[in-house]
Amino acid sequence: MPHLPSLADLVNAAKQDLPVTMRHERWLIDGAQITPAAAHFAQQALTGKVGGARARQPLFRASGMGSCMRKQIFSRAGVARREVIDGKTSNVFLTGNFIHLKWQVSGISAGWIKEAEVPVDRLDLNYGGTMDGVLDDDTGLEIKSINTRGFSMVTDRRKPTEEHMKQTTTYMILRNIDTFSVVYEDKNTQEWKEFRIKKEPEYEDAVLSEMEVLNTVWNNTHKLPGVKPNCQDKTGFEYNGCPFRNICPNIKEWPA
Repeated sequence: MPHLPSLADLVNAAKQDLPVTMRHERWLIDGAQITPAAAHFAQQALTGKVGGARARQPLFRASGMGSCMRKQIFSRAGVARREVIDGKTSNVFLTGNFIHLKWQVSGISAGWIKEAEVPVDRLDLNYGGTMDGVLDDDTGLEIKSINTRGFSMVTDRRKPTEEHMKQTTTYMILRNIDTFSVVYEDKNTQEWKEFRIKKEPEYEDAVLSEMEVLNTVWNNTHKLPGVKPNCQDKTGFEYNGCPFRNICPNIKEWPA
């Protein structure tokens, strides 16, 4: 059976200022009724009328912060990606998309999300992205679906992954906010956990440094970073999940 927060969990959530946990649990217990506004948002999202990078400037994306710099450059330059080649992989992506939509519909219905799929492009920084949501206290929301192993990892470390800390810090800079709720759902068990994070100097410095490096490469040097050793050996999680893995090692010059 999926774990639902106990009374002790809810008391702890109140002490830790976890706004999503308290109100989402109450909404679930009260019958999880979907409001017309939430249903309208779902229709807009499913038909591609909100969210994504539709008709937007080709910027570096907050979701790529901390990942391979060659990958980020290829993404911004519009280099052709490798297509999904099997149904299982496609189904994994689809599951993640619907978990995001479920939480957004829930939050709009319960009243703790006031905006969903929020663009935060900053042309002055050459960075952009789409936040999963803005809560009714004007703080940010990021939703992550994750397998059981990953869920146990973030639960044990009591904070989001390094990658997700950098991503949300980027959103904080782009949106000019200093607090986020990051909600993880274990897609194997439907257990979920909220982390409330503040802007931390360590991650802010790392994000601003990466922004500076990539902007310098893009605007001035046009010198591609080297291929990572694991990618040269065609091994590892990062290589296997890269949409450019089949062409990256052969790209020597700056992409047109």
